[in-house]
Amino acid sequence: MGDVQFHRDTLIYFSDGNIALSSSVDRLQSTVFRVHSEFLSQHSSYLREKFSLLRQQGGDYSYEDIPLLR
Repeated sequence: MGDVQFHRDTLIYFSDGNIALSSSVDRLQSTVFRVHSEFLSQHSSYLREKFSLLRQQGGDYSYEDIPLLR
């Protein structure tokens, strides 16, 4: 993914999470949150739709062998 450096969030990073979300600090740094898509899908129709599309079509990015939503 280019020269972007990814850093794990110290609080919201579950080793058994099945989706990674990233938040850009700047153009060269991004914080990664590894979470459970099922939990977020229950509370957000937007994320439910995004995760559904990832399952159906696959994603362009991954982080530690799981889909990464940037």
